[in-house]
Amino acid sequence: MAKVFEKAPGWLYELYPEECIAEEKISRPRLIPYLVRCAELGRQDCIEAVVSRLLENPKNVSILFTVAEQLFQNGGKAMSVPFYQLVIETEKDSHSDHFLISQYRLFRALQGTSPEDNWKAVIRFEPYRNRLSENHQLDALLHLANACYMLQKWKDVEKYADELRTLAIAVYQDQLRKKESGKTDEMLHTERHLVVYYG
Repeated sequence: MAKVFEKAPGWLYELYPEECIAEEKISRPRLIPYLVRCAELGRQDCIEAVVSRLLENPKNVSILFTVAEQLFQNGGKAMSVPFYQLVIETEKDSHSDHFLISQYRLFRALQGTSPEDNWKAVIRFEPYRNRLSENHQLDALLHLANACYMLQKWKDVEKYADELRTLAIAVYQDQLRKKESGKTDEMLHTERHLVVYYG
């Protein structure tokens, strides 16, 4: 419609929340793509209006997490940051998957900004690294070690490298057991091959 009327992308977006949230019922199939597109277009006004209504019920934090994940996976790391921060602030259980993965993704999204911000991100994420699932933990330890290497924090590099090696060996042995018992559907899925983490 915006193209036909020669308007900018995001035209009339402020009217769309009524289509997504009506009579306290939320349409996830409509709301998630809407929030993703608002983030891509920089329509913070629309995001803020929807988020304030969403957070009236803490269960809706899963919608914000899904939006953040879609943005992160599609290369919009910087755009995902506010959504992950909302999940972290709203989620009461610091052991929940949403909370832990949000901490990890926030750490990843903030890498490369500046040395000071990189170090703050390491400090913020470090206490949660061992609560992640093994596949995320392997990646997290590798990224923590790399971040500390770039910051020339050598003792921290050694600490994370030692943790990574220990975990990689344990995971490798577990994967061998699963393969021998025919449980190939339970194989680990990581960003890199297991040998990279061990190396």
